Amino acid sequence: MWNISAGTGDPVVFVHGAFCDYRFWEGQIETVGRSLRAIAVSLSGFHPGPALAADEFSAERHVAELSAFINSLGVTVHLVGHSRGARVALNVAANLNGAVRSLVLIEPGGEMDRNFLLRQPQAHTKPAPGPDTREQALLLIQSGRREEGMRLYIDSGHGEGRWDRLPPAVKRMLLSNAETISGMVRDRSSPLAAEPARKISCPTLLMAGSDSPPIFSNVLDALETYLPNWKRHRVDGADHFLPWERPREVNQLLLEWLRAQPS
Repeated sequence: MWNISAGTGDPVVFVHGAFCDYRFWEGQIETVGRSLRAIAVSLSGFHPGPALAADEFSAERHVAELSAFINSLGVTVHLVGHSRGARVALNVAANLNGAVRSLVLIEPGGEMDRNFLLRQPQAHTKPAPGPDTREQALLLIQSGRREEGMRLYIDSGHGEGRWDRLPPAVKRMLLSNAETISGMVRDRSSPLAAEPARKISCPTLLMAGSDSPPIFSNVLDALETYLPNWKRHRVDGADHFLPWERPREVNQLLLEWLRAQPS
């Protein structure tokens, strides 16, 4: 599995979300790597690996390959996931209970079991991009208009003008993974669901930004009822891209969490 790492000691595996790759965690790898072994992976189909055909791309595949990667390390790990990567990490932790020492879920997102949320988002809240929007973004990206497609996708889920406010490095990363949308819009595997969450016995940190779309807060509310051992923290003034845009606060929370875990 393609990855970069820094440091030595207990491994901390970082899992990126949709349209991202190992580069998403640049703000965490160096800092966490000063005291532990920080490993940022790129899931199959994402930069710098080869693309996957739409019918080969799935969260189920990513759960299986990440599970195999963690088993190959031969020691227990701390597992950190963001957005779609947090959904993957949750399902991995449910499958590999004994191999995951602690779990950090930063605004899990994407496919959900229909009974997962305790309450449906209110009509006035901004939902995640719906099927029609994603299909429109897919058509734009497949026609070579990648930036238009990504702007539509990001703005529809995170507010008008959000794409234009992203740092240039984040835009470049998202654009380099834009073609993964063809598999993602059709994938319904390994959703956020109550059953896998209830299987997780390790301590779990739930993290969110105060300015993120309300759907992510609803997801964390649901996870609080399913997870047996959790702690929750909000990063003020941050939105869904908080590991990149608020690295100091996120790193401090991560290090405090990791140091508090029993050896």
